[in-house]
Amino acid sequence: MADTYEDRVGYWIVKLSKAMDVLRQRKLRPLGLHRGQAAVLWQLRHGDGLSQIELADRLELTRASITSALGRMEDAGWVSRDRDPDDRRLLRVRLTAQGKRLVERLSDVLDEMEEELTFGMKSAAIEQAVEAMRAIHCSLKAAGQEGEPHDEVS
Repeated sequence: MADTYEDRVGYWIVKLSKAMDVLRQRKLRPLGLHRGQAAVLWQLRHGDGLSQIELADRLELTRASITSALGRMEDAGWVSRDRDPDDRRLLRVRLTAQGKRLVERLSDVLDEMEEELTFGMKSAAIEQAVEAMRAIHCSLKAAGQEGEPHDEVS
């Protein structure tokens, strides 16, 4: 067991989460993005044409949250939503030309963030850190502490 509070994994996860939020806000603000919007755009970069339901599931968001976020993103001109021709109940979400340009800029920003996050670390240490975080995530998921849809998007 950890001797001090600072020796606990949970302490560092919270500390890193807060630091990541600051870094993410600083990097995304010039793009006019909030972190939730960046996550939606990133999902569409790798899955353009996903349904709103698929997006909500992948991002672990409520359907109301994704609908609201996509409405704002559609108003900004970054995405379009169209009925699925095979299932009119589904709305397919696609990046617009403006959204695709924004995703390319986002990709550069995410690369910069990764460089800042791992500055001075050797690749073996980065791989170990990723493996440790995956293991923690799996532990939380197995304990039922992960995966519930939430309302945070902006």
